[in-house]
Amino acid sequence: RLWIRDETSRDLVQSPGILVDVPVLRGDRISLSASAEAVWPVPGDRMGQVSLEPLTRLLGEAPCAAAMVKPELLQQLLTRPELRGDMRHAVRMITEVATDRVAVVFMDGDMGGRLAWGVMGSLGLSGLRVPTLLLATPAPDAAAAEGAIQRMLDSSNARYRAAFMVQPLSVQPATVHVLESADGKEWVDALAKSDRPACAVVDGWLLVSSNLSALQKLVQASAAGGSSAQVPSWVAPVDRPGAIALWMDLARTGKLARDAIATWSMAQMFLNSGNSQAVREQLNEAKTWIDAFAPFGSARAELGRQGEKVVLHMDLGLSGADGSDRIPKP
Repeated sequence: RLWIRDETSRDLVQSPGILVDVPVLRGDRISLSASAEAVWPVPGDRMGQVSLEPLTRLLGEAPCAAAMVKPELLQQLLTRPELRGDMRHAVRMITEVATDRVAVVFMDGDMGGRLAWGVMGSLGLSGLRVPTLLLATPAPDAAAAEGAIQRMLDSSNARYRAAFMVQPLSVQPATVHVLESADGKEWVDALAKSDRPACAVVDGWLLVSSNLSALQKLVQASAAGGSSAQVPSWVAPVDRPGAIALWMDLARTGKLARDAIATWSMAQMFLNSGNSQAVREQLNEAKTWIDAFAPFGSARAELGRQGEKVVLHMDLGLSGADGSDRIPKP
């Protein structure tokens, strides 16, 4: 057990600081928790009111990383003065559609997307595979969810003087709405339809995908029905009462991170005629950290509020049900 204090901060001079407990510290498993007085706006813990079962059945083991965020946390983020510009707008747009909770999911492999726009296209790197980003929130009323999407578009069009719209596409058993523009002059119009962002309401959940191809596969899978008897590994770590809970498959996300570093390095070679020594050292250090974490297998974390304290729990390579290797309390 240890304490961390910022002696330079006048606001925290009377605070006991951050209390850190490390009950497990091994070469293959690490567990820690940190708590501090609630100096940050973190909402109180509560379990979600809507079952994850339909989303679990839909996604299966496709996620390589997932997080579950309470809308109350997003609302409190909007009160922070340091959240500005496009990031503030993005958070506000998510709160437009968020209901009980918001799932943030990354999918790789066959469910991944392609790097298909921006400067990467001009460098000939547009065919590279990247993870699909999927946002999901319960949508018991499909018409209300579609109305919220339209409000998001109206707000974005007003902010950026754009002409975004969605075009319905029938993908049984749902209607998928694909992003495009009314004038054909926006960035999305340069993409193949399969690479365009899209959304749909499936099994009572609003799904917003960074590309149509992955969403089509999910919708078609829902039509086929059936599910594995085994609960996917990402579900238990994110179905938690905290304001935000996340899970990562470190092997799969590590590969994605290494690929991203390689892609970024290639882009720098084209744009800046090579990387500097300092940049190469930073990239090598990042790769070292990625390789160091990969053997843990998985990571999970939860940030919540218990009474007047903000609490963070983190586990590397440790199942939530496995306490056999924990250090006994004194």
